[in-house]
Amino acid sequence: MGGEFYKRSQERDILDYLTISCGLRISEAQQIIAEAQARLVAALLARDTEETSESADVTSARLCGECKVMYFEDLATNMSAAVSKLITERDVETFAAVSTDTNPIHLSDEFAAGTKFKRRIAHGLLTASLISAVLGTKLPGPGAIYVSQNLKFTAPVYLGDVVTATVTLVTLDSLHRFARFDCVCHVGHKMVVSGDAVLYVPNRPAELAATTGPSAGRGALCASASIGQRESTLAPAPAGAAPANPQ
Repeated sequence: MGGEFYKRSQERDILDYLTISCGLRISEAQQIIAEAQARLVAALLARDTEETSESADVTSARLCGECKVMYFEDLATNMSAAVSKLITERDVETFAAVSTDTNPIHLSDEFAAGTKFKRRIAHGLLTASLISAVLGTKLPGPGAIYVSQNLKFTAPVYLGDVVTATVTLVTLDSLHRFARFDCVCHVGHKMVVSGDAVLYVPNRPAELAATTGPSAGRGALCASASIGQRESTLAPAPAGAAPANPQ
């Protein structure tokens, strides 16, 4: 498939045909091309939805019952979690459709061959979204809210690469209930993304703390982030590291 619908040479040929042979204004021809591209993207997404409906049911079944969601009181520095995912052509094309970032370096083999990368690369934010997957489903997990994210893209990710995103808790702000994480993504031993994130993590509700005690979390709410991702490893804090005590 390869995103051929966005090849520039094809678009110029179609534009010439519509303006020269059909007598349309350039603006009219461009609108027709844009509408055709939108219909094709919708058709690709519909096909993918149909083909993956069965696996989506399996994924939904897995999104429950295995990982404990954490409150601010449960956190301690040096906790760490990770997920890994194979980046596929379908991932890149679906991300392009959803984000509307149809840069041909992600979608066209012909275009990418003329760049320094020589072949298509994944969107940087597609790779970085795995960091969000760790933070939102593993550590701290459901209920945590992004406050900020800094990113540096240090190397390209190609279709077929397996990306591992890892987050490590480095500081806790008990006044604001903020937790700051170091964030990295690797392909093998090569770092492809680095940065840090700050999340707001709610306190345990008073009624829950009264009935379950300070050591209980919110229960098991999610499993592996999706099909194709491995289980994360939630490392306990080293000896002597105490959970944050909110003021």
